[in-house]
Amino acid sequence: MKNIVFRLSIVKPHNSKKYNILTTSLLLALIAFFSFSCNEQPTAIGSSFITDTINIVPINNSVTKLIASTQPKREELLHMNNGGLLIGSINDSTKAMACMRFDLPDTFPYIKAEDIVSAKFTLFLSNYLLGDIINPFLSFKVFKAKNIYELNATWDTLYNLIDYTSIVGYFSSKIDINVAKEYEIELDKNMVAQWLRWQADTSKLALITGILLVPDGNSNVIARFDAQELGIDYYPNILTINYNNSGTITTIKCRAGIEGAVSTAPFPSEPITIQAGVSYRTALDFDFSSLPGLISIHKASLELTLNMEKSQIGTTGLDSVIALNLYVDTVKEKDYGIYYYGFRQSGTNKFIFPSISSAVEKWMRQDKKGRMILHIQSTLEKEYLRTDKLVFYGLNDPEPVRPKLNIIYSTRPGLNCNNK
Repeated sequence: MKNIVFRLSIVKPHNSKKYNILTTSLLLALIAFFSFSCNEQPTAIGSSFITDTINIVPINNSVTKLIASTQPKREELLHMNNGGLLIGSINDSTKAMACMRFDLPDTFPYIKAEDIVSAKFTLFLSNYLLGDIINPFLSFKVFKAKNIYELNATWDTLYNLIDYTSIVGYFSSKIDINVAKEYEIELDKNMVAQWLRWQADTSKLALITGILLVPDGNSNVIARFDAQELGIDYYPNILTINYNNSGTITTIKCRAGIEGAVSTAPFPSEPITIQAGVSYRTALDFDFSSLPGLISIHKASLELTLNMEKSQIGTTGLDSVIALNLYVDTVKEKDYGIYYYGFRQSGTNKFIFPSISSAVEKWMRQDKKGRMILHIQSTLEKEYLRTDKLVFYGLNDPEPVRPKLNIIYSTRPGLNCNNK
């Protein structure tokens, strides 16, 4: 259509009524002219936009294999001074033991074992139990540690420090999380007197190795007790020493300085398992080589269904949020620091990660393969201070409960989207 320029001059007459009629008529004529005159074929530049359509394609792993495999793994955590102690065992398979060292004064080397009237330390039961919560019974022995334990202690390293020749305390009782209760454990007086002597001698400080609280076969629960948390001025576990000071009973109070707990459990036999405490996680490997190249990912969501019969949930209840962690290097598993969260759908056992689109986009720009690590939400209370186990249905389970990855992507016919 050629450019047309109009110059329109209207002189307003004295008769305003005739002027309004004239103006309206001219405007209508102009509108009609442009409407009809522009009804032509598009130019060469504009014609390409008409056929430049976008194809929207939905796909899921029920049709195409997008989730290649799943495999459980373990990641060691640091368990010292994180605000709680787990102690106990379930069916002699899932276990938790604690370790403690007390901050002792160096001014009582003269106290002998026969001077000590009592030496007890306290434990405050928290609100978490796993196991027989109807009739919970906790039983553990207190052993001397052979050597000082490390801050990054694991179940294996602590277990190897147990001095079975030296039982220095014992606890065996029914417990009740509905009653705020302080439990006292009597310690061997000879050991405590020895600690006080060594604390006054700098050459023997390394001999004060601490104690280990190890569950025995009489326990049917794992219980959580309060403990000191780094950065918080709260020291619930106190060693109280009452001794005879020339006929007068004198009290010494020593708080627990370095304390923590470690857990163990059988390696998961189910393909998608996550467990707190022992920090079992599951690697999910994705393969998008079946998808065309040069596509745009509009939405990608992941759905997992919990198998309640095989899961173990404690008294704090089932989590409503779980997490996926994106790894850049699937060999070295270098943490990329990106987390995605899955939310439990109310009234169901389904957890949905509503958007992992950015991860899929990233993998599509690379080799179309990627890995994410499924785990308990990374907070002290959830991942460190419980031993809950969540088992999800795997890739070989039937369709309604099998993991489901839904993707919506688009292709542009003008691009070679079949380029792999």
